[in-house]
Amino acid sequence: MALAVVASAGLYAGLARMLKGPHVFGDELYYSDAATSLAHGQGLHVRGESYGFGPFYPLLLALVRLTVANVPSAYWGWLTINAFAVALTAVPAYLLARRLLPPWWSVAVATLAVGVPSAFYAGAVMTDCLGYLTAVVALLAIVRSVESPTAGRQLAVLGAVALATSVRTQFAALYVTYLGALGLGRLLGGTSLGRLSPRQWWPTLAAVAAFALVLVATVASGRSVSSLLGAYGDLAHGYPVVATARWAVEHVFDLALYLGVLGGAATPVAVASLYRGARAGSSNDAAFLATSVSATVTGILVVATFSASQFGLGRLHDRYLFYVVPLWLVVLAAWVARGAPRSRPLVLTASFLFVVFVLVMPYGRLVVADGAKMFDGTGTAVFATLGDWLARSHGISGRWALAAGSLAAALWVVVVPRRVAWTLLPVVAASFIAGGAIMWKRTIDDSNKGVFSQQSVSTRAWVDRAVPKDAKVALVTVYAGACLNRLTRYSFLFTEFFNERIEQVPYVGAGLMVGPPTHQLHVERDGTLVTDRGTPLDVRYVVVPHGVGVRGRRLAVGTNASLVLWRTAAGIVQIPGARSDADVVARACT
Repeated sequence: MALAVVASAGLYAGLARMLKGPHVFGDELYYSDAATSLAHGQGLHVRGESYGFGPFYPLLLALVRLTVANVPSAYWGWLTINAFAVALTAVPAYLLARRLLPPWWSVAVATLAVGVPSAFYAGAVMTDCLGYLTAVVALLAIVRSVESPTAGRQLAVLGAVALATSVRTQFAALYVTYLGALGLGRLLGGTSLGRLSPRQWWPTLAAVAAFALVLVATVASGRSVSSLLGAYGDLAHGYPVVATARWAVEHVFDLALYLGVLGGAATPVAVASLYRGARAGSSNDAAFLATSVSATVTGILVVATFSASQFGLGRLHDRYLFYVVPLWLVVLAAWVARGAPRSRPLVLTASFLFVVFVLVMPYGRLVVADGAKMFDGTGTAVFATLGDWLARSHGISGRWALAAGSLAAALWVVVVPRRVAWTLLPVVAASFIAGGAIMWKRTIDDSNKGVFSQQSVSTRAWVDRAVPKDAKVALVTVYAGACLNRLTRYSFLFTEFFNERIEQVPYVGAGLMVGPPTHQLHVERDGTLVTDRGTPLDVRYVVVPHGVGVRGRRLAVGTNASLVLWRTAAGIVQIPGARSDADVVARACT
């Protein structure tokens, strides 16, 4: 297993080194800015505003930032943290597998767990990889507590869920997973849940009571319950029930694709095998099945409600769900290790329903070779790419490939001899490798925005290099219609990301509509840039598009879009000859 950890960490760190820069705006700006702010002793702030998200990830990034001289150097360290977070997930995944499997089978599961296609998130300064590690640790704590809910194990669940939540607020739902797993474990039998007195449940009862008190206090104070979600408060409104239910079903389909179709087809019979073990008195089987079902149900409900909201953008989001995949890898491996048991009526019924389920899914809406949709719904990457190739090369719909794949998978589950049932795991592994390769290539290609002529520190940190260490710089973006091309847009974003002395990013005209909070500027008749309150933009240094001259001294030119850094005269930004916002926008085109 140590080899899997070291090899995967090295592989993902090496792939991340091939990226030219950030490619997910404004998520990566939030975390990098918060980390830089924390490293400078200014707390968790982004463009001067409160950060509002889980603190653990930017805390780790800040530790890296303290060890290097600049952001470009820290960037590679940040991606390396992601790589190690994915690799270290092998440890809790192995321990999860050991609840049901012997050592070498558990090593195989741990290796698959670090080989998930979603490991490509290591190429972005985002919480996904650290969230994966902490969520799987929490799932391990939950399984152990459902098996034998001692006070220590109940407290371990609280600690693990709190740690995961400090990475991503979404993971507070893992405590709901725990409560659901306790209930399911009690129904399945085989565990010691029914033999504990109420007094022995004090950690769990105290946690539930504390949460209830917080809810009551929040309502009594006149605040909305959604305020407890912090920066995610806007997500707590407007979820249509029917759309949420539809997205829940479609995320089940997504998980089936994520497991390589064959894994999805085999899951019902694997669950039936685990259920029989639980009913026969196996506490491990009961606890694991209860946790797997509860985690998947709560995870899908959270993701489905997000997809159904205005923020879901009408796409799948296994990005927020793939942490349950190790559970199902264990379930599948346990089924194979036990000889792939299945009853004829069950396997025929389950296989038939699986094929029907896949065929009725809206393939054309969910499985699309669109980079943004595949980024959030990585489970679709293989069939989306295959379908796109079939359509372009042979005029064949990818739906036919998926139909053939689901039919072959169902047939395999029905007829595969027990002695070769192990072939399930190589098929899942091949699917993981293909999906990961597709997404890594897309990520590496997408990161090459052509912003800098070379990737040296001095080239990317061109603003920081030209101003004093205590300087505060404003990056004024100007929306210039057709003139704001891809290069100019990303030149603004990359310049902010790699230059920590840029503290505010106001705009003239229309904003870039991406990234952390910002504010609009207007042009007075004397060319002075002022805020909505009419006060001048008070900065000593400012970066503007090359066509916008500023009263003061020109210090540096950076990026292939030729953005210009100026030292302003008298500490305010004046644009000679400009009398309106339209004048500045027009100059940005020259």
